[in-house]
Amino acid sequence: MSAQSPQAALSDTLRILIADDAAETRRTLRIMLSLDEQLEVVAIAENGFQAVELAELHEPDIALVDINMPGLNGIEAIKRMLTRHPDLICAVISTEQDSHTLYEAMAAGAREYLIKPFTVGELEQVIAKVRKLIDERNQLVEEATEIRKRRERELKALKTKARAHILARRIDDETVEVLEALSISPDCEDLWLMNLGMVYIMRKEWGKVRELAKRVEKK
Repeated sequence: MSAQSPQAALSDTLRILIADDAAETRRTLRIMLSLDEQLEVVAIAENGFQAVELAELHEPDIALVDINMPGLNGIEAIKRMLTRHPDLICAVISTEQDSHTLYEAMAAGAREYLIKPFTVGELEQVIAKVRKLIDERNQLVEEATEIRKRRERELKALKTKARAHILARRIDDETVEVLEALSISPDCEDLWLMNLGMVYIMRKEWGKVRELAKRVEKK
């Protein structure tokens, strides 16, 4: 795996949990993953129960989970981990190549899989796919956060404008437009609905008064 700059490694490091009952597989995975400075193995489990406990303790980004483990198998472990940590991305490791086993793993929430024995290149491909999934998810979170912040700024500006109109005792079309824009916000406070109602009354727009009253009753 190609080495990355220290700065990139610091900002983009993916935390990994390994869960496999075979000591040789655990050792091989740890060695392979150590070749990439952007990957950090934070926990190693020998069975499904340990995997669930260590996922709770370390909150990894990725879990590489063997399907056939004693006690609690990989599929059940994945279900439990994802119940507590839905953002965790799981990849299954198995000697099984039949479609039914892989279907069960994917149905449990796994996003990728490795078939034993696997090469460094195959592991790299899985990690690259998982990293892409994480990057896409983070991008969506960033976009949603920016949209929320923009709406908050717009709402604050509307409140400032509405407050100025009310203090000036304005009931013109612009005042109605500002108050109506506030009224459709999911975070609209009753105060603004009351002011909008008063403006409607002063403008003798009785149909709008009735519509607003129905909206208030449904809140």
